[in-house]
Order: sequence, then C-alpha cells, then structure tokens
Amino acid sequence: MHRAVMSTDSLPLLVTWLATWHMPYHASRHLWPHRHNAAILHTPPARFLGPALVYMGCGVLRPLLGLLPVPCGVHLTWSVTLVATSACSLLLEASFLATVTATNLLVRLATWREGHTKAMARCRRFLHRPLQAALLAACAPLVAALLGLGLTLCDSNPSTPTVCDRASDIVVPFGLVLGLALLSSLLLRSHPTTDYYGLRKSLTAKTYVVVTAVTLVLMLHVAADVAAVVLDPRYRVADVVATLLPTYLYYAHVTTHVKLVRCLPRRRSSSSARSQSESLAMFRAFLDTHDGWLAFQSYSYLELRLEELLAWQLCRNFEQAKTHSLFAAQQVYAHCLAPHGALGTATAAAWRAAYDRRLHKVAPLEVAPDAFAPFAHALLHVMYTQVFPRYLLHPFGKSWKWFAVRYVVKGGKRKKKRKVSVETKKHLAAHLLTRSITEESSLQITMVEQIEDSLVSVVSS
Repeated sequence: MHRAVMSTDSLPLLVTWLATWHMPYHASRHLWPHRHNAAILHTPPARFLGPALVYMGCGVLRPLLGLLPVPCGVHLTWSVTLVATSACSLLLEASFLATVTATNLLVRLATWREGHTKAMARCRRFLHRPLQAALLAACAPLVAALLGLGLTLCDSNPSTPTVCDRASDIVVPFGLVLGLALLSSLLLRSHPTTDYYGLRKSLTAKTYVVVTAVTLVLMLHVAADVAAVVLDPRYRVADVVATLLPTYLYYAHVTTHVKLVRCLPRRRSSSSARSQSESLAMFRAFLDTHDGWLAFQSYSYLELRLEELLAWQLCRNFEQAKTHSLFAAQQVYAHCLAPHGALGTATAAAWRAAYDRRLHKVAPLEVAPDAFAPFAHALLHVMYTQVFPRYLLHPFGKSWKWFAVRYVVKGGKRKKKRKVSVETKKHLAAHLLTRSITEESSLQITMVEQIEDSLVSVVSS
C-alpha cells in the first residue's frame, strides 16, 4: 500500500520525465533530416548546437533528481552546468548580434562615415576569440561564488532534499538573470543600422521573447517554491516547474538556430584540380554578371557571410584599376587583411603574414596588378565550397540555374561547327544541371570541348 501511494505521489514528476523525451527526437530531426527542407535560416548552427544539447540533457535529468535519492552534490552539479551553459549561450547570442550588426554595416560600405567605422571596429573587437574567452573566464568566479553558497546550504543540513533544491534555486536564477541583463544591454546599445530583409527586426523580436519568457519561467519557479510550502510536498511541484526552464532554453536554441542542411559529398573534395578550376571559372563568370552578383550578395547577407564577397570585389577592383599604387594596395590590406579590418575573415588571417611583409616594407610606388590574385582566388574557393552549395538550395539559387543554361548553350554556339536543334541543347543543359550542379554530385562543370563531344554523340545517336 505504501509503494502504491508513493507511485501515485510521484506520478506528476514521472509524466514530466516521460514528456522530456521528445527533445532527443526533435534534435535528431534537425541533425539528420530524412528529406530536404528548402527553408534555410540565416544562422550558422554549429555554435548553438552544443548548448542546445546540454540543455536537453539537463531537461531530461531534472525530473530524475526528484524521483531518485541522489546526494546534494548532484543537484549542485546540475545547477552549475545549467548556469555555465547559459553563460556560453548568452555569449554566443551576443556574438551573433555583433555579427548581424557588422553585416548590416557592410551592406552600406560605400557610404560609410566615421561613426560606421567605429561601430565596425567595436564589432570586430568583440568577435575576437581571445576577448570572448576572457569574458567566459570572468564568469567563472561568479559561478564559483554561487557554488560556494550552495555548498554552505547543503552542509548545514545535507540530508534534507528541500535544502538541496533551495540551493539549486539560488544558483540557477541568479546566473540566468545576470546573463539576460548582459544580453539586453548589448542589444539596446548596439549601433542602429538599416534593416535589410527584416533580419534585425526578427532578431530583436526573438531576443525580447527569450528574455520575457525566461523571466516568466523564473517567476513561475519562485511561485512553485511558495506553492510547495502550501501544498503537499509529496507532489513535487517545484521539480515539475524546474524542468520547464532547460526545456524552454533548449527550444530557444534548437528551433531558431539549427537549420536543415545536408552534408557536402566527399567526392567534391577529391575531385581533380582541373575540374575544380573549371568550376571556379564558371562561378567567377557568374559573379561578373549583374543579376548573379545581386542574387549571391543577397544570399550572402542572409548567411551573414558578406565579408568574403566584398573582399573579393575589392581585390578585383584593384586588379582592374588603371593605376596600382602602393597606397591603394595598403588600403586594400587595411580593409581586408588587417587584424581588425572591416572585412576580416579566416582566409585573411591565413594570408596576412605574407602580405604584411610584401606591402609594409620599402617597396616601389607601383604594385603589380595581380598582387592580390592569390588572396582573391582563396576567397573565391571559400565562397564556392562553403556558401555556394547552400545558395543552390535557396530560392535565390534559381538565378544560377538560368545562368548555367545560358553558359552551356553559348559555349556550344561559340565553337560548334555542326547545327544542333534547340531541344537537344536544352535537354543536354538540363542533364548537366541535374548531374553536375546538384549537391549529390560534386558540382563540377564540364569543359566546353566535352560539351561539344556530347552534343555530337547525341545528334549522331
């Protein structure tokens, strides 16, 4: 009879624990999608995936802390893990906010003033990895102080589960409220920029929703502690409500940040250098067109990857200019290759040392026109391998398909000696698109000489 009563009392908490198991299934759908989803978000998923999985683990384990007789140290470990993960996720949110602000500034790069330059310098300084590591290290003393407070409460009466829960309730809300206040201040003090494509508006609305919802959950958590004193403690109302906090934080990171993108095929990395050069040449010709440039620029903005495209454009402008002075080359270096430049990228960090020795020494006033050609080729390769595959899956990618058809047909017209029907050309172009431009293949473009041979073989058959 006593066991039946205990099982009946623990039924709400057991149901809550069973309800948390929808989170692993939900995460598996986002990590390993079984079918393609064209709705691609504008956020890189890798940085938010780790905190989301930790929140999932905290949400699944929290009901077990109330069902099983565990020591007080386990409760404190759960609380410290939640606070540390919240600090990391809030820093990632602030980094994402700085990235959005920097991207909005890059859209108006041609009309910059002194205020825009200072705002971009602040964004680049905040996105510097050592500074973010220092901010995380600054949160460690706070977590240690809260942990010491919880251990003091546990040492006073370690056998009472209420004291352990009280210690967890002290550690978690204080850390979360402090992190949310930091995120709100970063949002309100950010530099106002033009809202292209409604990206900043959606980010601001999402941030305010997260702050409001987490605050309400914390208030509900405190109300549950008060209700636990009034109601029968056997029903564990506080444990049920405490599970809502990591569950909501999980959904705030997974549903809004993780996107459904299939992995790139391995055949692409092992393709020959000749086929890669042909594909890059076609991609470069696509960017030289007005429609292709606008479409790829729009998608790069949604992906928050405008730096490579604008840096490549500056290198191309320097190459096509009438004069190639050392001062103009140093300006390109200051924008694209400097440590805190407006167009700083990982590719720029790899090429910075080589160009630093070349441009900041006693050199002639004239620089070779192709001085930035290796750096521009590296930027083009990065855009082609990292941004271009997802661009094909977006509605903006239709412009590439139309360009590919015209590119193939014009190439056949330019060197073909025999007449071929229009239907044959369209059929061959569609065949090349489905086999060479989709993600299942390696996105390799066939040479014009191979296109001629294919056209002749199709006609002869």
